[in-house]
Amino acid sequence: MIQHPCLPVGVRSREMRSQHSAGAATVPHMWFRRAVYLALAPAIIVLPVWLLLTAGIVTADSGWDLLLYLVLAPIVAVALAVVALLTWMRATVRRDRAVSPLDAGVFTAWWLSILIHGVAWTGDLRGITAALSVVLALVAFWSAIAQLVTLGRRSIEQLRVRIERTELSGAPASGRGYDPRADDGPIIHVS
Repeated sequence: MIQHPCLPVGVRSREMRSQHSAGAATVPHMWFRRAVYLALAPAIIVLPVWLLLTAGIVTADSGWDLLLYLVLAPIVAVALAVVALLTWMRATVRRDRAVSPLDAGVFTAWWLSILIHGVAWTGDLRGITAALSVVLALVAFWSAIAQLVTLGRRSIEQLRVRIERTELSGAPASGRGYDPRADDGPIIHVS
């Protein structure tokens, strides 16, 4: 990456960020990853409502089905919100405005299983899609956790290397300011 001469290390100008984003747009299937990113927030509301309307009202066999989906819809919404939040917490997702390829695949499969569950007419298909939705929810959750931890670990390692480089050069981290090795500094008495 080319560093702008007037900016501190690691800070990019708006033009450099747009060049980075323009370069990312040439990655195959980037449009799909961005579409999934943009669908994360609406899916938190739309999919539970879809489930409630289709499985709870339209294809329901009894009033108990409606009651069941009145309980399940908020649980699905919370699960979608938690996984979306874990995904949004990653700096790479926010920077690129796109989820990772793994996220795109897992979210698509999870959302499709919820959509198919809503229109399943037979009890067997409804049970299979419900089990598949639960498994995919767990996969999405642990995948988001693993990616967040991996990227966090990488960021901490980069910070550690930067601090070690600064300590080895003997310069203060900010490039100016108080250096305790140079003098005693001001003495402050607290009573």
